[in-house]
Amino acid sequence: MKVNLLRNTLIMAMASSTLIGCGGTDKGLDYNFSADNQVEFADEAIVASLSEVSGEQVIDLLQGASANGQALNSAEQTIFIREFVFNNVGHPSFVTPQLPGNSNNQNISPFYFGEDKTKLIVNTDFYQDALRFCDDTDIRGASDEEGLPIGDGFPDFPSSITYSIQYIVDNGFELPAGEEAPVRTLNLTISSVDDVITGVAAADVPVPAGGTAQALAQLSPAYACGDKSLSYSIADTSVATVDDTGLITGVTQGTTELTITSNATGVSTTATITGTPGFNIAVTNQEQDELGAYLSTKEVPSCSVAGLNVEPSIVNDDLSGAYTYSWMSENVSLPFLMEQSDGAFGATGLVNTGTIAEVGSTSKVTVGFGTGYTGATAAGDVLAQDVEISVVKNNYCDPGVSLHPAGFFVDFDLDQTGANWGGSGTAVANTSESLDGTSVQITAGPEPINLTQQVWNNQRNYHSWTYGQGADSLGKTYKFSVWAKLETLPAGPVIMKHVLLPWNCDGCTGLTGFPGRRHLAGEVTAELKATTDWQLVEFINPLTSTPEWTVPEHWNVQTAVFQFYEIEGIAEGDIIYLDEQAVVSVE
Repeated sequence: MKVNLLRNTLIMAMASSTLIGCGGTDKGLDYNFSADNQVEFADEAIVASLSEVSGEQVIDLLQGASANGQALNSAEQTIFIREFVFNNVGHPSFVTPQLPGNSNNQNISPFYFGEDKTKLIVNTDFYQDALRFCDDTDIRGASDEEGLPIGDGFPDFPSSITYSIQYIVDNGFELPAGEEAPVRTLNLTISSVDDVITGVAAADVPVPAGGTAQALAQLSPAYACGDKSLSYSIADTSVATVDDTGLITGVTQGTTELTITSNATGVSTTATITGTPGFNIAVTNQEQDELGAYLSTKEVPSCSVAGLNVEPSIVNDDLSGAYTYSWMSENVSLPFLMEQSDGAFGATGLVNTGTIAEVGSTSKVTVGFGTGYTGATAAGDVLAQDVEISVVKNNYCDPGVSLHPAGFFVDFDLDQTGANWGGSGTAVANTSESLDGTSVQITAGPEPINLTQQVWNNQRNYHSWTYGQGADSLGKTYKFSVWAKLETLPAGPVIMKHVLLPWNCDGCTGLTGFPGRRHLAGEVTAELKATTDWQLVEFINPLTSTPEWTVPEHWNVQTAVFQFYEIEGIAEGDIIYLDEQAVVSVE
């Protein structure tokens, strides 16, 4: 039987006292738990050093322990190890790695007892992802006054961790009243091994004839030690060439193979290089992999309007004039609606994911070139782009059931039903200038727009119910979007923020109103395009440069949460419309 050791000494103290109690009361068993001499130790402490990923290692906790000059032997007498105290030395924010157990509140520890309870077994494989030989990243452990991680001066993945483990070896000797048993110390160090390069990942790259593109490659593990340089070679240099830095130059249309090799270990991989015409179009808001390569896929929220942003590019020439594009969706349940200008040379294609499209529906949307200046490339040679869209649940359309009999009091549809929108620097109304019949019209005042709904009944506030449930909300991740339309072209950049603000949290005590709590809020942001057409606003988390926002650790209590739209850069009296907001859970 394995006895797990992990969170504190209480578990071990209870286990020890239970065993001792059994020996003293059950007359059918004789544990021989008595001794005439007290336990003594030859050395001040046991010192042990282990390497990660070396499997299960055994440490004899009776090492150097004796009584009356005779080494203790658990095979000859009953000995209990009790009152364990674990402390990691020199790294206060390090968390001992654990594996999930069979219940929510009991994890599996890398430390446990052997069969005779006097051997400590350490499973060093647990430390494979916790220790790194050459990684000095320091993000965890502390945060600034705005709740942003700033680290604590200790690497998140140290090269080694040392535990000072204290315990009592009990051989049954009865101590005089008031005298305490001597405490034994084990100083245990677990060290990382050298993290060598084991693989290279690469993405396929399109490169226009006469233009350049950078090879997309990544070593694994990313935190490997030593030489991280790469070498590159092209199979067919009539299609493309590559230099020592991985810069690919297109020669003509066609395909060839790029080989990328680690100079340190010789491991390599290949990627396909596609030579394209000098004029190309690209869907720029599709999903990307970890290398930044397009995946030709996009998740879109249900019961809303999806948007695909297409942009043109031209090599050794300038884009000029107006451009149009052709659009086709192969699924009639996800029909193409219209094209809206992005204010420059690109456009957004709108696809209806409304009532006839179910969650899980998919469609291949093909974006082709329509009209416009293509330079030396013939219009018929411009390559169309395919993107597979898949419909995922928009939580604003299906928010669940409120415990309040009147339901949630939130304007999910941005049509001024439910709680009214208010805030500073705004005049708010509903209007028929909309993608689906009605939208929220905001007229800017002298101050930046700060739009919110104040719903203090938490059962009726969807945002409180979703993001403000303390431990039940922590760590959950979401993506946010909304459609916006400017009535007048702005004089400068327009910055829009989606803000979720907690009323209670770790650090909220004593703060005054919404302004006092603003620095503890969750924020995603976007810059609007200079167009008076409808545009899809897909917010980006400024902390991660991704669309994903995660409920932070300092939202650790149940709280009211308020949704804000903050908009800067719109002149007083100008109007912006908001419609079709969406929030999607990231699994």
